[in-house]
Amino acid sequence: MHGRLADDAKSFLVNTGEKEMPMLSFSLLDYGTPHQKNDPLIIEVHFMKDIGEKLLPDLVKGKEVVVDGFLTRKDYVTRSGIEKSKLYISASIVEFTGSSCNAEGGM
Repeated sequence: MHGRLADDAKSFLVNTGEKEMPMLSFSLLDYGTPHQKNDPLIIEVHFMKDIGEKLLPDLVKGKEVVVDGFLTRKDYVTRSGIEKSKLYISASIVEFTGSSCNAEGGM
Protein backbone atom coordinates (compact mmCIF):
# COMPACT_ATOMS: atom_id res chain seq x y z
CA MET A 1 0.00 0.00 0.00
CA HIS A 2 1.23 3.47 -0.88
CA GLY A 3 0.08 6.57 0.94
CA ARG A 4 0.73 9.34 3.43
CA LEU A 5 0.70 9.12 7.21
CA ALA A 6 -2.52 10.52 8.68
CA ASP A 7 -0.76 11.21 11.98
CA ASP A 8 2.58 10.67 13.70
CA ALA A 9 3.51 7.04 14.37
CA LYS A 10 3.34 5.76 17.93
CA SER A 11 5.53 3.14 19.55
CA PHE A 12 4.39 0.46 21.99
CA LEU A 13 6.21 -2.38 23.69
CA VAL A 14 4.63 -5.75 22.86
CA ASN A 15 5.38 -8.98 24.72
CA THR A 16 6.14 -11.67 22.12
CA GLY A 17 6.52 -14.43 24.70
CA GLU A 18 10.30 -14.45 24.32
CA LYS A 19 10.94 -10.74 24.83
CA GLU A 20 9.39 -7.31 24.54
CA MET A 21 9.65 -5.73 21.09
CA PRO A 22 8.73 -2.27 19.90
CA MET A 23 5.69 -2.08 17.64
CA LEU A 24 5.03 1.00 15.54
CA SER A 25 1.44 1.89 14.76
CA PHE A 26 0.26 4.53 12.30
CA SER A 27 -2.66 5.29 10.01
CA LEU A 28 -2.02 5.44 6.28
CA LEU A 29 -4.13 7.40 3.78
CA ASP A 30 -4.38 5.99 0.24
CA TYR A 31 -6.08 8.25 -2.29
CA GLY A 32 -6.09 5.63 -5.07
CA THR A 33 -5.12 6.44 -8.63
CA PRO A 34 -4.89 10.09 -9.73
CA HIS A 35 -8.06 9.72 -11.87
CA GLN A 36 -10.24 8.66 -8.95
CA LYS A 37 -12.18 11.22 -6.93
CA ASN A 38 -12.85 8.86 -4.03
CA ASP A 39 -12.50 9.49 -0.34
CA PRO A 40 -9.17 8.13 0.87
CA LEU A 41 -8.86 4.63 2.26
CA ILE A 42 -7.51 4.87 5.80
CA ILE A 43 -5.93 1.78 7.29
CA GLU A 44 -3.88 1.18 10.40
CA VAL A 45 -0.39 -0.24 9.95
CA HIS A 46 1.52 -2.27 12.55
CA PHE A 47 5.28 -2.71 12.09
CA MET A 48 7.13 -4.86 14.60
CA LYS A 49 10.87 -5.07 14.04
CA ASP A 50 13.84 -3.90 16.06
CA ILE A 51 14.58 -1.24 13.43
CA GLY A 52 11.23 0.39 14.17
CA GLU A 53 12.63 2.61 16.91
CA LYS A 54 15.11 4.09 14.41
CA LEU A 55 12.29 4.88 11.97
CA LEU A 56 9.93 6.42 14.55
CA PRO A 57 11.27 10.02 14.32
CA ASP A 58 10.76 10.03 10.52
CA LEU A 59 7.25 8.55 10.53
CA VAL A 60 5.41 11.84 10.87
CA LYS A 61 2.09 13.14 9.58
CA GLY A 62 2.19 13.74 5.82
CA LYS A 63 5.25 11.54 5.17
CA GLU A 64 4.82 9.40 2.04
CA VAL A 65 5.58 5.70 2.46
CA VAL A 66 5.05 2.32 0.87
CA VAL A 67 4.27 -0.61 3.16
CA ASP A 68 4.31 -4.28 2.29
CA GLY A 69 2.74 -6.92 4.47
CA PHE A 70 -0.41 -8.86 5.20
CA LEU A 71 -3.93 -7.60 5.65
CA THR A 72 -5.09 -8.89 9.02
CA ARG A 73 -8.44 -8.85 10.80
CA LYS A 74 -8.77 -8.70 14.56
CA ASP A 75 -12.11 -9.59 16.14
CA TYR A 76 -12.89 -8.20 19.58
CA VAL A 77 -15.73 -7.42 21.97
CA THR A 78 -16.18 -3.92 23.36
CA ARG A 79 -16.71 -3.24 27.04
CA SER A 80 -20.41 -2.89 26.33
CA GLY A 81 -20.48 -6.39 24.76
CA ILE A 82 -20.64 -5.38 21.08
CA GLU A 83 -18.70 -7.65 18.71
CA LYS A 84 -16.49 -5.73 16.27
CA SER A 85 -13.62 -6.34 13.91
CA LYS A 86 -10.74 -4.20 12.75
CA LEU A 87 -8.59 -4.45 9.62
CA TYR A 88 -4.92 -3.51 9.68
CA ILE A 89 -1.75 -4.23 7.75
CA SER A 90 0.89 -6.24 9.55
CA ALA A 91 3.84 -4.71 7.70
CA SER A 92 7.11 -6.48 6.97
CA ILE A 93 8.55 -3.54 5.00
CA VAL A 94 8.18 0.22 5.45
CA GLU A 95 9.87 2.24 2.73
CA PHE A 96 10.05 6.02 2.47
CA THR A 97 9.33 7.01 -1.12
CA GLY A 98 12.01 9.14 -2.69
CA SER A 99 14.49 8.01 -0.06
CA SER A 100 17.08 5.25 0.24
CA CYS A 101 15.99 4.44 3.80
CA ASN A 102 13.77 1.38 4.19
CA ALA A 103 13.00 -1.19 6.82
CA GLU A 104 12.92 -4.83 5.91
CA GLY A 105 15.23 -5.90 8.65
CA GLY A 106 17.99 -3.45 7.72
CA MET A 107 18.63 0.04 6.47
